[in-house]
Amino acid sequence: MNKPVVAAHRGVLFIKRALALVGTLAATVALAAEPIEIIVPFGPTSGADTLARHCVPALQAALAVPVQVKNVPGSTGNQGIARLLAAPNDGRTVAVLTGDTYATLAYANPSWKSSDVIPVAIMMRQTSMLFVLASSRFAKWQDLEKEARARPRALRVAISGFGSPDYIALQQLAVKNINLTPVPRLSPQDKYQALINGEADALYEQLGDVRSFIDAKQLRPILTFSRAQPGAASGGVPTSGELGLGNGLEQFRAFVVKAGTSPQAVAALATAFERIGASTDFKGFLEKQFAASDSFVAVKGARTFMERDLAQMKQVVDGLPMHAQYLFDDKLPQELPEGF
Repeated sequence: MNKPVVAAHRGVLFIKRALALVGTLAATVALAAEPIEIIVPFGPTSGADTLARHCVPALQAALAVPVQVKNVPGSTGNQGIARLLAAPNDGRTVAVLTGDTYATLAYANPSWKSSDVIPVAIMMRQTSMLFVLASSRFAKWQDLEKEARARPRALRVAISGFGSPDYIALQQLAVKNINLTPVPRLSPQDKYQALINGEADALYEQLGDVRSFIDAKQLRPILTFSRAQPGAASGGVPTSGELGLGNGLEQFRAFVVKAGTSPQAVAALATAFERIGASTDFKGFLEKQFAASDSFVAVKGARTFMERDLAQMKQVVDGLPMHAQYLFDDKLPQELPEGF
């Protein structure tokens, strides 16, 4: 290739890169016109809420944009996603999408589609466990299992909502004749109170979300929903995989925007979250939450990650009895007051 052609080629590349940069900057300026709203489809102190609020300062610094958090709990997070889908696709409304809500797409009657949103980044991935009170008569999983087999549906488990990975996990146990009654609650605090008040006999949750209760020796885990042991933090409790009770479903938390949002706006948000994910501060946050150290998945791989996760959940749901492949509509209060 002669020198003039090479120079022209380099000039074209330079112009393309410059235009891309201008587009990203323009998107950032456009975002700055109004505050960004982060919809959290669960209540205050939930894992989704904790993640969103932890990211707010860094997101504001990265985009020079005011960021507000709005808690919109209900229907396993689907009411929050409905709020996102009703908003303009201008990049100024972002939602936290969790594995709880995404799991509902694995059923035969979902209220929205995966293609309705664009994943900007996967921020957290965690293993879930079954917890009991420290004073519980169930010293270990085998004790609870024995009673559940002898008294079907008598034992209750506090979960985040119908259709969630919590709910699917209980359905998997039911296939093995371990029949537990799901007790859905609007917020994490409601779930924990259900256990403390005796309205539930066990709790399905991620270890990091109940760390304070573990440290205070109020709760203890008896079963890990995983193929293999998640590490020393689990206390060495048995896993569902090794007991032949299913491999569990990994909990994830991601930031998404409405489909149709401009590539420039998506790029501006994705760059900001990528910086957050790479920061020492966020890595420390993941460690405190007992989340996987390699939790972060950038925008390029986020869609593939989520589709693979959904395929795994569909496989589980498709293997359930026909009546268990449809969701009940657990209508819950739609919105909490502004909390940020």
